[in-house]
Amino acid sequence: MKYRNWMVVLIAIGVWSFMPRGLALAVEPLTTYVNCSTGAPPYTPTSVGPNSSVEQQVTCNEGDTATGGGIEVLSPPLPLPQGVLVTTPENSFLFSGTSPYPPVGWQVVLQNTNLNLICLFNPKVCTTVKFRVCVACLTPES
Repeated sequence: MKYRNWMVVLIAIGVWSFMPRGLALAVEPLTTYVNCSTGAPPYTPTSVGPNSSVEQQVTCNEGDTATGGGIEVLSPPLPLPQGVLVTTPENSFLFSGTSPYPPVGWQVVLQNTNLNLICLFNPKVCTTVKFRVCVACLTPES
């Protein structure tokens, strides 16, 4: 009885060793890249004044598909100053205008809300937010 479990294990290993093996095929790697709204150096971020909002879009190269995206606040450095609230009511794919409407980029609306009452009377003393939008893109196989 105590050798019965060993027999099952040995039979299982024997069967497994005679199973057909598949061929390992090399798969062409997909070409992916990231585009940002700041472009090439010198970088030019998008500025949003106090108590205002700005829309920014970035697209993939012609014929490529967007797989994701996001936003990066470049200035002021995090954590944001007290009283500065940054929200993104829109942070989503940008779709092409032609059928089948694939995602071709990323779009963001960034709102810079300054909760400091001084900003209502003197916006020059309030924080301007600088940001950039990036999109991850995929080049289809040729």
